[in-house]
Amino acid sequence: MEIGSRAATARGLFAGALAGALGGAVDYALARAGAAQFMPDGSARLLVFLVALYGGVGALGGALAGLLIAALASATDLGPLARNAFRRAGDASFVSSQGQTRLPTDASAGEEATDRPRGRSKTLAAYVLSSLLSLALLGAALYGLAFTAFLRFHSHFLIAALVGAAGALCAVGAVIVAFALAAALSPLLRFGPRLRLATRVTPAVAAACWTVGLLIGAAIVLKLVDGFALNRRMSPPLRALNTALIAPPIYAVALVLGHLAARLLGRLRALRDAPLLRSPWLTAAAPAAILAAAVAAGLALFWATAKLLPAKPFVAGAAA
Repeated sequence: MEIGSRAATARGLFAGALAGALGGAVDYALARAGAAQFMPDGSARLLVFLVALYGGVGALGGALAGLLIAALASATDLGPLARNAFRRAGDASFVSSQGQTRLPTDASAGEEATDRPRGRSKTLAAYVLSSLLSLALLGAALYGLAFTAFLRFHSHFLIAALVGAAGALCAVGAVIVAFALAAALSPLLRFGPRLRLATRVTPAVAAACWTVGLLIGAAIVLKLVDGFALNRRMSPPLRALNTALIAPPIYAVALVLGHLAARLLGRLRALRDAPLLRSPWLTAAAPAAILAAAVAAGLALFWATAKLLPAKPFVAGAAA
C-alpha cells in the first residue's frame, strides 16, 4: 500500500508526539523525587512542561522523518523494494521503479522475477559511485565521533562501545544515503548496465539478519577502538583517523554477510512462504528483540562499568 507524503507526515507527527509525551512522562516519574524539594507546592507543572516539551520535539522529529521516508520511497528504489517485500503472499503483482503497480505476463507469471521491481532501474555505475561516496561519508562521520569521544571521555571501554554502537547506526544511514545518491547520479551516469534489484527474502528475516550482521560489525569495531584507546603512543587525531579508515569496510562487509545469510535462509520454504514474516510489525519487532537481547547481554557482562552510567536518559528513551 502506497502512502502519500501528507499521510506519512501526519503519521510521523502523531507517532513522534505520542513517543515524546511518553518519554516526558517517564522522565518526570524518575525525576519527581529529586524535584519535590525544589517545588514544594507540587510538581504537576513539571509534568506538563516535560510532556509538552518532549511531545513537541517528538512531533517535529516524527513529521520530518515521515516526510523523508515518503520522499525516499518516491524518488529511490527503496519504495518499490519495500512495497514488493511487504506485498501479500500469493499476490503476483509487482511495483516498477516508477512506483506503478503492474501484473506479470503469462510467460513470466511463475518466475521468480515477480519479486523484482521492474522498469527503468538505476545504473550500476551510479550505485558503485554512490556506495563509495557513502563509505567516505561514513568514515567522515566516524572520525568526528571518535575524535570527540577520545577528547572528552576517559574510559576506554565506554569510548569503544559508543563508537561501535553509533557507527552501526551511522552505517544504516549510509545505506539510505547510497540509495538517494544513486537516484541522483543515475541520470548523469547513463552508461553501463542497469542494476535490477530484487526482493528474494521476507522482510522480517532480512531485517533480523542485517541486525545480527551490524551487531557483529559493531563488536569488531568496539574491539579495535578499545585497542586504539589503550595505545598510549597514539594521539586522539590518529586514533580517530584509524577508526575512520578501518571501521566503514567492516560495517560494509558485516551488512553484506548478513544479507547473504538472509538469502540462504530465504531458500527455506517455511521462511519464504510464511505470511507472518511479511508483516511490518514483525519486521520491526525482530530487530528490536535482537537489540534488546544484545543490550541485556552487554549489561550482564559489563555491569561493573554500565552501572556508572546515568540510567534516566536510557530508560526514558527506551520507553519512547
